[in-house]
Amino acid sequence: MTALPLRPGCEQTRVLYQDERTALIHGDVREMAEVPDDAVDLIVTDPPFNLGVRYGTASKDRRPPSLYGIWTGEWLRECLRVLKPGGQLYALMPLKWVPWWLPYVPQPFRILAWCKTMAHLHRAKTYIRAWEPVLWLVKGGGMPATFHPRDGEELDWFVGSNALGESRRIPQKRRHPTPRPDWLYERFILASSEPDMVVCDPMMGSGTGAYVARKLGRRFIGYDIEEKYVHLAAERVFGITETK
Repeated sequence: MTALPLRPGCEQTRVLYQDERTALIHGDVREMAEVPDDAVDLIVTDPPFNLGVRYGTASKDRRPPSLYGIWTGEWLRECLRVLKPGGQLYALMPLKWVPWWLPYVPQPFRILAWCKTMAHLHRAKTYIRAWEPVLWLVKGGGMPATFHPRDGEELDWFVGSNALGESRRIPQKRRHPTPRPDWLYERFILASSEPDMVVCDPMMGSGTGAYVARKLGRRFIGYDIEEKYVHLAAERVFGITETK
């Protein structure tokens, strides 16, 4: 079985949970020191949207727009460093702040549209935003090394519900302020990786990416700046409950 591509000795530092297929690390997305260059096949992530969400003591989700753009550029550079040539990145984007992202996104790229079926639940006296942008890019700008979406999933827009229903039955999702649905990660992982490839989520939150990658037979490296969410991800992935 192929080992995870982690630098020797890193298990003694910030890696809180690890086996031969999965490593969950307490650390900042901008400093993935445990991962060598060109080591990861696919990145799927959901960064903070700069909307003032209270994730925890280590996170900052309220920055001036220009500083939020700079922060976005910093984590994108680190993601591209660890991504293999031809590897792909999917990142959910805050529609409000897309103009501050774009100066830091390398060309070429695509923006996919996730059209939400439950948007009608958000009542307002104006148009209801019923879609969410997803950044997709390939390191090096050429064709992706692996790309085989299932029939009907090759369009740049897709329809699906949010994580509300899952949150009612998956306890870990209820303990994170912005959980994402399993199907969303499954869609991207199946389209852009093969079994035993390395998937990374450098802002893994409740661990949805870790759980789905493991279920689909991929190796996984995950980071979160909030230690409590690393433990939360381990609870879902390994069935480990942190002891106080």
